[in-house]
Amino acid sequence: MAKIAIDIALLPPEEIMDKAIEINRSFESDPIRLNKKNCLPHISLFMGVVDEEELGRVSEIVERVASGFSALDLEISKLGNERCWFDIKKSSELQKLHERVMADLDPYLTKSATSTMFISSSEISESTFFWVNNFKDKLSFENYYPHITLGKTKIAKKVVDIKFQASKVAICHMGNNGTCRKVLYLVELSK
Repeated sequence: MAKIAIDIALLPPEEIMDKAIEINRSFESDPIRLNKKNCLPHISLFMGVVDEEELGRVSEIVERVASGFSALDLEISKLGNERCWFDIKKSSELQKLHERVMADLDPYLTKSATSTMFISSSEISESTFFWVNNFKDKLSFENYYPHITLGKTKIAKKVVDIKFQASKVAICHMGNNGTCRKVLYLVELSK
């Protein structure tokens, strides 16, 4: 059975995607090149490896979970940190959505990513394997840290206050650096 690395993610609205892409394009030699086609700005809810044959079932579960949530009111509270990202203020609804996705998909999750499971035109970094293989144990539930990665370029931290609403949940085939390369399934949270 073929396995693929997936990221189940909230996709921000157009104006937030545009801001993320604009900042990313200002980095001359960053290995991440965000766009709206095959390197989408996103907020990860789940990362892991699943059997390709189970994608239909995984999609059904994501749709069922999403049906219990309205579009999420979110806020970017700062730009930058150890890496360049939009820090998303944790809300109870975002945390609940993350935890429901994690819990309901747990039976389908494996943690043994290899380079052949990713979409990539380059070598997969060790940090990418770490994120995928350790998302459940080290990066979720009480350790969940919602953000939109803008690149690997380091920038100074800047406090911002940008509010937006996210209503799209996507199952994406992953590429290097935790990027969402190909949308495999998309569902809208109720408005």
